[in-house]
Amino acid sequence: MGRTQGRVDADTPHKGGWIFDDAFDLFVDSANLSVARNAAFDYSLNRTAAGAETYHIAAHLGNLSRLLESPFLQEQFGTAAGTAGPSLGPTAAPGPISAPGIPPFTGATQLVPPTAPPAKGLQVSDIALVYQVGVAALTSAALALDKVVFANNVAIAKTAITLTATTLPLATQANPYVTIVPVTTPVFVTDDISDVIAELTIVMANTGTLRVYGVGFHVNFNFN
Repeated sequence: MGRTQGRVDADTPHKGGWIFDDAFDLFVDSANLSVARNAAFDYSLNRTAAGAETYHIAAHLGNLSRLLESPFLQEQFGTAAGTAGPSLGPTAAPGPISAPGIPPFTGATQLVPPTAPPAKGLQVSDIALVYQVGVAALTSAALALDKVVFANNVAIAKTAITLTATTLPLATQANPYVTIVPVTTPVFVTDDISDVIAELTIVMANTGTLRVYGVGFHVNFNFN
């Protein structure tokens, strides 16, 4: 009865997740950028005929859990050395668990029993930005992604998640940009009491206009 992990309780992440914070959900640090109805089903954060202003626009994934969990469907069959393995109790070191992933298994991986539970939760693979620039090109636009971890009476711990690019298109165009920025090395965020925040910093030129439609995340899930 080995390899009894199910499709949800799996070591292999489930790809294709899409989380989108639109104009109604985004945080912005200025009242000058506000939600507007441009046309039917066309809503964005707008600034019309702006001066040389700087905006910070943020989206987050704090409402999604990120945990480390052990599979509950598994067979304890001893260690790789052929001796009895310890239990997966709350104070015991984890023993070997069934081969990772969903069949078919490839190569020798099915013969090497894992000795630690797989990461569960959320893995950001890229960020998609939807915005439109009018009248005058932006002076600058940059994107950053950070993991933020909280602890009692401790300074907030912020760790940058590296992106393949941080600068964004600046020129005017008649329709919105859809710019996808990949994460350099996607990993599961498993910290408890934490958040993942994307921050878009835009510096406008005098007389320029701006519409921000949303910030989206392509993610892989591995929830129990």
